[in-house]
Amino acid sequence: MDPQTDSRTDVFCFDQARPPLALVEPPPPPPPPGFYRSETTDFYVTADGRVYLLRTPGEPACLHQCHALPSTAVRSSARVDPPLEILARAADELARPTTGRMRSIRDEVRRDRLVAVGALLQETLACVSEEIERLLLDECPPDPAGLHERLTERLDVLNRQRHALDNQGINRRGDRENVPAPGLEVPPAAVPFVHRGEYVGWFVGLAAAAPALPGIHETAADVRDAHMRGELWTIARDGLVYVFRCPPTSTSNTTTSKETAS
Repeated sequence: MDPQTDSRTDVFCFDQARPPLALVEPPPPPPPPGFYRSETTDFYVTADGRVYLLRTPGEPACLHQCHALPSTAVRSSARVDPPLEILARAADELARPTTGRMRSIRDEVRRDRLVAVGALLQETLACVSEEIERLLLDECPPDPAGLHERLTERLDVLNRQRHALDNQGINRRGDRENVPAPGLEVPPAAVPFVHRGEYVGWFVGLAAAAPALPGIHETAADVRDAHMRGELWTIARDGLVYVFRCPPTSTSNTTTSKETAS
């Protein structure tokens, strides 16, 4: 036999044990819903398994979502304090799927808060700008008491308007069932908010809306002030601002920050 053409197969055997298969244990089932207590700390578990911390020693009751219950927590059947029951109901609401109506209410409340915060910041900056001009350009003597009075006066007006706007929103949402169905001219993005007033139209920003609105609205700040006074209501969606004309109310605050400052 020719050694060059003779094929040979070498077989090597290793007598080694195979590693054991890793057993993947399923995650433990979520704890049943209800109140839990771990020493002096209270927890609440919702129906979908979310865990919330309600109260710790020496701290006020709160609602803080946790990753999991501590191993020492046991289910409590004892009567809980009313504040913890309120927090538990709030946790249950957070666990429920958000409906279209609830989502529109949250968007509506958020819009009023954004407009209020924008007005507070812009009026503060305007007051600062006026003071810089008075001090540096007109070289008037510094007047800390006067500056504090002017700024406080502006912010007090906005704060009163903010409270009135909150009340107006609550009242309008309570009457939304009596509002007729919107017409075809109302875009889908504005339909959930027709209870706030008569739909006027959409604009590319507040600055574009001001010249098109009848009345004294000339700038974006004028439209902002009208929103704060409860005369107009605006909502922004994808770069467009939808404007509604609110029905007159006896609680409307018609004093703007500019009028107060003058």
